[in-house]
Amino acid sequence: MPVSIGGLGRHAVMALLLGIAGFTAGACASGGARPASDEAVFTATEDGRQEVFVVGAASGHVIRLSDIEGSDRAPAWSPNRKQVGFLSDRSGLPTIWLMDGAGHEEHAAFPDEVGPVVRFFWSPDSRHMSYEVMRDGTTAIFVGDVTTGRSEAVPHSAVRVGLGGWSPDGKWVLYSALDASDQGVRRHNLGGVNEVRISRGADFNALWSPDGDHVAFNRRSGDGSFRLVVSNPAGNSERVVSYGSHDDTDFAWSPDGKQIVFVSNRDGNPEVYAASADGNKVTRLTYNRASDESPRWSKSGKAILFVSDMDGDFDLYQMRPDGSAQVRLVNTHQDEREGDW
Repeated sequence: MPVSIGGLGRHAVMALLLGIAGFTAGACASGGARPASDEAVFTATEDGRQEVFVVGAASGHVIRLSDIEGSDRAPAWSPNRKQVGFLSDRSGLPTIWLMDGAGHEEHAAFPDEVGPVVRFFWSPDSRHMSYEVMRDGTTAIFVGDVTTGRSEAVPHSAVRVGLGGWSPDGKWVLYSALDASDQGVRRHNLGGVNEVRISRGADFNALWSPDGDHVAFNRRSGDGSFRLVVSNPAGNSERVVSYGSHDDTDFAWSPDGKQIVFVSNRDGNPEVYAASADGNKVTRLTYNRASDESPRWSKSGKAILFVSDMDGDFDLYQMRPDGSAQVRLVNTHQDEREGDW
């Protein structure tokens, strides 16, 4: 059973007063139906190990979802909000596990996978997952069906690869070729043999925009800094969101595909920024001396989730897309990380 963390509800009044329009109150731990877009999953350290929790954005009520030996991390809601996927080393090496939004029905997504799984992405239809596995000093990409537990390798040339996201229609999976002689982002059509090269460079972390019009990715520049680049899916037009010897990383698309929220150290420390998809407008959203990281849009597009160590350890916050109405959701005096709406 999920376990509530005592003392965390004291932020509920603040969240209700300053909460972002459109959120509804979260259900209590005893069980009623929960709002489809109100709850954020995240990780925090409890009993000496990393576990998965959920918090209601309006209520501030926190519930512990995972409670088994081993560390659980990288939680992500399925698009239909019926399951939470996460990485767990409870069986040895990190593999993908699933549970419902109440922390019940925990099971391995792909029982035959021995890991270690590096990362994963849900498909738009919530039925499949793509995931990256370390094998013999290199990496391989697989796509699996969570309803059957079966998976198969995504065909590609014998190069070191890094997984990217799905196309909105679920027909293509992005990946990056990481070997120096064959670098760049590609898209592969599932069930087919087509591959389209989108970029040529030291590019990785490719994510398709929800409207299907753009692909964003990071590029390592000659001076070692990381730039944010946006291309069309055909790969014949790309724009660098910003130039300079700073890092623009940890990005996420807005639900309408018109903006990207990301982390940049251009002003001296990691802060949250937003940029238009064409890169013509960049806006700073947070201002402090701390580290602000892991920004993620709510499904409604009305709020951004992020973590900040303003108080000495990382806490979970939300704000409006313009950076206003910042509210701390969780404060356990432990590091809260990896939030996902």
